[in-house]
Amino acid sequence: MKILVTYFTMSGNTEKIAKAIHDEVSKEHEADLKKIDKVSADTFKNYDLIFVGTPAHAGDLAGPVKEVMNSLPKSPKYKLAGFYTHMAPIWEDEVQSAVRGSFDKIIKQKEIKYLGTYNCMGNPDPNVAKMVKEARKMPDDEFNEYMEEAIKHPSPEDEQKAKKFAKEVLSKIK
Repeated sequence: MKILVTYFTMSGNTEKIAKAIHDEVSKEHEADLKKIDKVSADTFKNYDLIFVGTPAHAGDLAGPVKEVMNSLPKSPKYKLAGFYTHMAPIWEDEVQSAVRGSFDKIIKQKEIKYLGTYNCMGNPDPNVAKMVKEARKMPDDEFNEYMEEAIKHPSPEDEQKAKKFAKEVLSKIK
């Protein structure tokens, strides 16, 4: 089976998870790891399975990921799994619902077989963290507690969970 792991990252969080997934799937399969700006809709047709990774941006897929996903033609040929990083421990359900909703919408429109989603917290860019603090009106003590946890992610445990997710996805198509 030929597998593509593609992703967008700004802070390196999503890239860490992409590499963990790639490490796992490349053990038994031909697998490529590419940043999303190096792929196009045409690229997808060369693979049996695609993992697409994104940071959660304002509770949605990052723009470059959305652009490539929206440019895909309708095709039940595609098998896809998604993964994303976020900075939302307190409002995690809200973010997860929104990002999964974006994946789901595109998947349905494009008639793609969707095999699941993995997510984990990421260490936010300080400027983004500041904007979120202000938007969420987080008191300093709550924000500092949040940041103490956020800087630990993606952790080695998060990466192991990503590898487990990759195995689970592979088991669905064998």
